[in-house]
Amino acid sequence: MLLQQTMALMESDFHPRTWKALIAVMANGLTVDQAAKETGVSNWTIYSAKARLMKRLRDELKGLM
Repeated sequence: MLLQQTMALMESDFHPRTWKALIAVMANGLTVDQAAKETGVSNWTIYSAKARLMKRLRDELKGLM
């Protein structure tokens, strides 16, 4: 629940297509290649956005878990 709320707050920091690709990879289990084809976002953009999101999540949730 806390993770979902934190991610919802961060959604506005990403382009909508990039966010859709991130959710496809992280929550729906698609590969980066599949998500890139489905959303029209480059693989590099997905990898980069995922790294940024994971860093922010670690920073935001540090000490809470």
